[in-house]
Amino acid sequence: MLMNSAAPIVMTGCQRSGTTLLAKLLKAHPQGAFGIEDGVIRFALQWFGWARDNRHLLPYARFNEFCGLFKLRPAATVSYARMEALLRTLQEDDAFLALTRAGETEQLIRTICWRYYHPDGDPRPRFWGDKYPEYLFQLEAIEAVFPKARYIFIKRQPEATVEALVRKLPANRSERLVGKHIYTVDDCARQWAVWNGQWLAFRERIPQERRLEVCYEAFIEAPEAGLDRLGRFVNADLAAAPAVRHLLTSIDHRRRDAWRQSPHYFAIASACRNEQVVAVARELGYGSGQ
Repeated sequence: MLMNSAAPIVMTGCQRSGTTLLAKLLKAHPQGAFGIEDGVIRFALQWFGWARDNRHLLPYARFNEFCGLFKLRPAATVSYARMEALLRTLQEDDAFLALTRAGETEQLIRTICWRYYHPDGDPRPRFWGDKYPEYLFQLEAIEAVFPKARYIFIKRQPEATVEALVRKLPANRSERLVGKHIYTVDDCARQWAVWNGQWLAFRERIPQERRLEVCYEAFIEAPEAGLDRLGRFVNADLAAAPAVRHLLTSIDHRRRDAWRQSPHYFAIASACRNEQVVAVARELGYGSGQ
């Protein structure tokens, strides 16, 4: 059988909201198969998505170029090698070739994603999936291909997130090619509002049992309780795993208010009083200056 009916856990949130911390906890569990921006779901949807409306062209998709996407990030050499080996195996499978020739694009995407996280011979993971902030822009596509997907959304107060984004701003626009056109504190505040707004526009479509919102501040204040809630959602005893518990000891609740010591404090506070930011913050349960 090419794939199992299991659906992924998709973790997302605005950049610098704490998604990596939560993803590391899931990745550390020995019975899980969770990625930290592996990009398998993201790239598969991007590369093969066009074929959902052009099914007869699916056999001509360049699988080698799809595999090459995993070289985009310097730390993704393991993902590339793993995907290359997987695609070689699948292309020898008559059932997989039949999917391609029949234009079964959704099934093909599900098969690639599932088999990446569940290699032949490995025990079936209790949960599998990936973390990527940019999944916020693919929520509709994910839901269409994985109608049983479960979503974990990490939210963090705007001031703290903006401060963390500001620390990543390029020093000079002409210095290097940057990932996005975000150059000022106000840009960072708008990013927070837009990215979190993507989730707010989507979440009501998803039944409550398939979505979990995690407040970063609440999690680092009471990590044991937060871990228990996260474990119940993914159906795994996360606290029982020594590697997970070790990571838990590194959490510092003082991160919550670190933004107040920023040299950009006044600019951040001002930017977060933007009308759009305030409206999104209220809908997420935050008040200005919290």
